[in-house]
This record gives sequence, C-alpha cells and structure tokens, in this order.
Amino acid sequence: MRYVEPKKFYEDNLFSPESDAADWWRVCWIFEKVMLLLGVTAAIENIWWLLPILFFPFSMSWLYRAAVEGKVGTGYPDLEVGDVMGISLFGWIIGLVCLIWFGVAV
Repeated sequence: MRYVEPKKFYEDNLFSPESDAADWWRVCWIFEKVMLLLGVTAAIENIWWLLPILFFPFSMSWLYRAAVEGKVGTGYPDLEVGDVMGISLFGWIIGLVCLIWFGVAV
C-alpha cells in the first residue's frame, strides 16, 4: 500500500507508518473503495434508496482519513479532541443530509 499512502507518512517527522493511525488510514482507504464499488453497483441497478445509506459511512471514513493525513506533517501527529469534535460535527451534518436524501429517495 506504500504507493497510495501520502509521502508525508515516510518523511522525517513524529509519525510512524507502523502506528495505529496509519493502520486506520489504510482501513479507511480500502473501505472507501468498497463503498464506491457498492455505490456504483447500486446506481447501475437503480437501487437509489441505497445510495444515502452507503454515502454516510463512506463520508465518515473519508473525514477520518483526511484528519489523519492533516495531522501527519504537524508536530503532534495524533488526533486531538478538537479534531474528533470536528469529525463528529460534520458527521451529524452529513447524517442529517443523508437522512433527508433517504426520505426523498424512498
């Protein structure tokens, strides 16, 4: 997976490519690809109500992965309380949008 990981993972900083955050980055990256594949399959098969259900975990995974990438180059590479609060705030907003989207699709 080294060819898809950000180069910042392997620069000389406090971030370890073998850390838990890097492992979660890899899990989120693979999970996003699976959700995209399922979403494209649902769109091809005209299962429109499934798209908002798939979009929510996809977007939450993307947010977490982006937060890990954003913290890598800083002096303290672990997620802090403010980062998690931002992820949860956007999670509530995305959840509300997906709920409305699901109501419209059904």
